Amino acid sequence: MKLSTVITGAFAAAATAAPALAPHVVPKAANLAREARLNRHARLTHSEQSQGFPPSGNEGWGSFRGAKGSGSKGASATPSVFTPVAATPVAATPSAVVSPSAVVSPSAVVSLSAVVSVSAAVSVSTSTSAATSTHVATSADDELNESWAGIIVQGDEGTVNGVSASFALPTVKKPTDGAQVDATVHTASTWIGIDGYSCGTGLWQAGVDGNIDESGTVSYYAWYEWYPADTVEIDIGDLAAGDVITVNITASSTTEGTVTMSNAASGKSYTKTVTSTYELCLADAEWIEEDLVVDDATNEGLANFGAITFKDAVATTSTGTMSPGNNPIVLDVEDKEGNVLTSSSASGDTVIITYK
Repeated sequence: MKLSTVITGAFAAAATAAPALAPHVVPKAANLAREARLNRHARLTHSEQSQGFPPSGNEGWGSFRGAKGSGSKGASATPSVFTPVAATPVAATPSAVVSPSAVVSPSAVVSLSAVVSVSAAVSVSTSTSAATSTHVATSADDELNESWAGIIVQGDEGTVNGVSASFALPTVKKPTDGAQVDATVHTASTWIGIDGYSCGTGLWQAGVDGNIDESGTVSYYAWYEWYPADTVEIDIGDLAAGDVITVNITASSTTEGTVTMSNAASGKSYTKTVTSTYELCLADAEWIEEDLVVDDATNEGLANFGAITFKDAVATTSTGTMSPGNNPIVLDVEDKEGNVLTSSSASGDTVIITYK
């Protein structure tokens, strides 16, 4: 998952060559959302591809602009150095790391046993009436983009080694206005991650997607991903709105990390150590709600997710911890018609992202 990506032809070809997920049965909405994630290379514009990868200044996958359309990437151009705050580091313990046989490479084919069928769909009644948009930018400090809403904190490159939080799965609904209202499927992709903002070589992330299709059928699935390798779906039991999910991502090096995810409702947890050839910069930590829309595609859209609250959110570094409320970079999603679809904020160890 990324923002408007800047990739050379060779890099894109390598990522595209990664094998597809093992066959399994999931609802139509989940399939479309997964396809959107796996094909988000399509977000590249010809002009961006010609600029080379990574771009100068070690920028990440995004062209941000302020609420007034400044065209500036803002705070990410010069990463801030944060003073650690008093919080309990959330780091992987030896017991949380699986045996070497469980370590996977992005080029490896995902085992069918590692794939979970999405829980039974439920019917959701939504309004399909059109409405005039009144979305406006949250503040002049917002960095508007097509993909990510949420909070990013930054440390010195090479120091950020973990990120964690808990969140309740949202009740996803079809939007009633904006440029994406007529999409075939709407998705709320909720995740945490390391890098991908100021780092242009890798993104280590995990979360849960909630999808609603044309008929109002809702489905959820959990996943991890070391972008630009493929998304891997994971099993933490049946998922439904209101389930409390806890996610912890750590990086033991620039090419190895561990994901632990648990579902309080099912009592089921999942842990995996992953290796990758796509190196992290270990510079950013993020708590994100993502719009999976690819360029001008009409089959995907951002679901009305109400509000997502990341609780007990913390990033760990080699010297301590960082809170999302400590000098955060605030991101919000703007559609192609200029409607700002989200409002993001942070205070202490809490991040709140609201659909507008």
